[in-house]
Amino acid sequence: MSDGATPAEMIREAIPTSRHAQMLFDMVVSRLGDLAVVETANGKTQFTLYRREGPDSEAVVPWPLLRLGVKGRLSTVVMLAAPPGTPDEPPPRPGKAPKLRNLGPGEIEVHDGPHRITVAYGDDGRWMETSRSKDEDAHAGVIASLAQGGAQPTELLAQYVEGIDLARHSPARVLRPAPLPGGMRSAWNCGLYAIRDALFDERIPPDAACAIADGFSGAALAWGTSEEEALDAWSEIVRREQPKPHIPENPPEPEPDSLTRREEAPGVFSAHGRISGPTPDVPWPEFVPENTPAVIIRLERCQHAAREWGAWTRLLGPQGETKFALARRDLDGCTIVGERLVDVVDLNEIEGVLDRADVMSHVSIEPRTNWPEHLPSLNSVSVTYCFVDDGTREPVEPRVSGTRQTHGFVTRELDGVQVQWQVVRQRWVEG
Repeated sequence: MSDGATPAEMIREAIPTSRHAQMLFDMVVSRLGDLAVVETANGKTQFTLYRREGPDSEAVVPWPLLRLGVKGRLSTVVMLAAPPGTPDEPPPRPGKAPKLRNLGPGEIEVHDGPHRITVAYGDDGRWMETSRSKDEDAHAGVIASLAQGGAQPTELLAQYVEGIDLARHSPARVLRPAPLPGGMRSAWNCGLYAIRDALFDERIPPDAACAIADGFSGAALAWGTSEEEALDAWSEIVRREQPKPHIPENPPEPEPDSLTRREEAPGVFSAHGRISGPTPDVPWPEFVPENTPAVIIRLERCQHAAREWGAWTRLLGPQGETKFALARRDLDGCTIVGERLVDVVDLNEIEGVLDRADVMSHVSIEPRTNWPEHLPSLNSVSVTYCFVDDGTREPVEPRVSGTRQTHGFVTRELDGVQVQWQVVRQRWVEG
């Protein structure tokens, strides 16, 4: 590999085939030993590696270290910005594949909290493309790790991956005493969403330093001024009101996965179809307290000075990071200003600024007329506004960056990391 290679290129060259990707996964699991928690899906063709907080700890860091698919992609890829008929995969690479056993299509993701580098492999087992998350510095440390030499590149990469400190991104943890059909991700999302809702609805007091929700339904929710106090309260709720996930008695037969693309306007394409997630390899455990997963999120207390315009509220990021925003609520809905913008915008004039941005973007808060009658009404419209450049954070002319109509205000989807640089305005409409 030549000088100036990116982390994605370095990782790709260290695991050039799907067989090398499997070797990397196995090496890291072996090196972690008792710290490794491996989940499988789709008939043990998809693997996800998590890491325990310590050798004797039941707590697991709830974002993965590695994900591996040995029969193809880990998820469905849809090329939206392409004319109909464009293949979903890149063309095959020229040349012959190496003479290795068990070569075939696959994909591996190397994670570091919110950062990810992905290498995908074609039918012949050779890499065909790489991608990374938005941060250009993701996995920058791999360059020095692979440059040190003294071992095969795959071994050096395994050493680097083992040393990634996932816990540094957030103190949030999951207690998962039994394997779950949806895996760690479903338990984490369930608890995270429940706590996000409770924080925004002011059901968790400002002095709470820890909140805990179950990973079955999120219904068992407790908090305290310490993790121990919160866990004691949560355990009592679980013993008294054992939560259970919603499992349909007669789930519909799955339809075949299919995707169709069409051109909506010159240069504008859309995709329509059904996309299914992975099939679980494990059944639901018995719904008893000792099998109930706990999502534990430690909360920071607000240090911002009070404002007359609105009240400070706690929001959570994807890893459970505590962020803050000013929220002003009224009968029409609410307006939320991220903490990084509070001293940038004129709060007394902000509603007029948002109104002008709506006009410039032709935003309508009228209810949809073509919504199916058997579905819950769309009675809430949320508009997100951009006030700074995503890259430089320099001020820009306020503009609309997204709109959404939902049944109720879906506060669980307020990502605190994103909202800290945004303004969100929600309004109630007739469904």
